Amino acid sequence: MVMRRPKGRPAANVLRAICGRSEYVRPVRRRRSGVYGIDREDHRATLRAAIGAALETQPAGALIALDLDRFRDLVIALSRQTADAVLVEVAIALRSRLRPGELLGRTGGDVFAVYVPGAERAAAFERARALIERFREPFGTGDRDGMELVRVTASVGVALLPGDASTVDELFARAETAVDLAKAAGRDQIAFYFRPGSTPLVPSP
Repeated sequence: MVMRRPKGRPAANVLRAICGRSEYVRPVRRRRSGVYGIDREDHRATLRAAIGAALETQPAGALIALDLDRFRDLVIALSRQTADAVLVEVAIALRSRLRPGELLGRTGGDVFAVYVPGAERAAAFERARALIERFREPFGTGDRDGMELVRVTASVGVALLPGDASTVDELFARAETAVDLAKAAGRDQIAFYFRPGSTPLVPSP
């Protein structure tokens, strides 16, 4: 859903750097093609390495994967460049909600992941709910006048270590499986990786 921003509201700068020393998301760069991008090939490996390092001091945590719903439709409706600008806005918004020690990375074309060190199930749900709450508000599209807004939702998957996985690679795989559960439940949901004795789906607020 595309809207117009009320006049007088400052436009978001889609070129704003979203990296921080601990978040592992590099500055946004404008490519020669004119498409705004957040490099992701290194991010997955870098985020994995960062989580591995965090586990040396805190051997537990939660990975929260956020997969933007129907993003392909957004690309078709608005153009690849505009959709990439929305990705930048999403990354900035997620970074603004991080707590000290949490790690953020873009792990797929329209997928972001937040690692929460030391989080157990209840704390992981609270963090996931806080992150998905941002999607209740629209995002900018990087248009010249800063007037265009778009609503985007996310399906959120959560996996715990060591409860759901014993390695970082398994943690990523379990979080992706949880995202699939959230999408199967109708999208715009928070789902935990299912294991015997656990509740497989927690509806988002």
